[in-house]
Amino acid sequence: MRKLIIVVGAGVIGAVLLFAFLDASVVTINAGEVGVLLTFGQANPNPLEPGLHLINPFTQLVARVNVQTQLASQDAAAASSDLQDVTTTVAINYHVNPTDAVNLYVHLGPGYADKIVGPAVQETIKQVAAHYSAAELITKRPAAKNEATRLANYNIVVDAISITNFSFSNVFTQAIEAKVTAVSW
Repeated sequence: MRKLIIVVGAGVIGAVLLFAFLDASVVTINAGEVGVLLTFGQANPNPLEPGLHLINPFTQLVARVNVQTQLASQDAAAASSDLQDVTTTVAINYHVNPTDAVNLYVHLGPGYADKIVGPAVQETIKQVAAHYSAAELITKRPAAKNEATRLANYNIVVDAISITNFSFSNVFTQAIEAKVTAVSW
C-alpha cells in the first residue's frame, strides 16, 4: 500500500511538472500584436505572428509588441516664421510596422513611444511652424499638418495627425482682434 502511495504521489508530481512545462512552452500571440522571440537574449529576426507558438521555456522568452493604431497627444511650443510664439496640441495616430517590430524592439525597447513619438512630434512642430507665419498656421492648417514626421525612420507608421489647437501670445491675439475689429468697421 505504501509503494502504491509513493507511485501515485510521484505520478501526480510528474504530471504537475509536465503540465507546468507544457504550459510554459506554449505562447499565444494575440491579434493586434506580434511577438519578438528572444533566445538567450538574442532576438530572432522574424516576428511571431498571432496564434500559438511553441518555445523552450528554459532558453527562450517572447516579448509582445502592439501593432494596433495608438494615440499620442502632445503639447508643443514653437516659433512661427514671423517669430510669434505658438503653442499647440498635436494628436497623432500611429502604429508599428509588424514586419519591422523586431528591429524596433531591439533598438528602442518596449518604451519606444516615450523615447521616439513625443520628441518627434516636438521637433516636427518646430520645423513646420518655422515655415509658416502665425496667420498662415491658421489658414493653411491642412498643409502644415501634412508635413512629414521623423517617425518613419523608426518603422513607425503615422496614420493621422491632428492639430487640435493653436494658441498665440496674448499680445499677438489682442493685436489680431484689434485689426479685425478695425477692418470690420
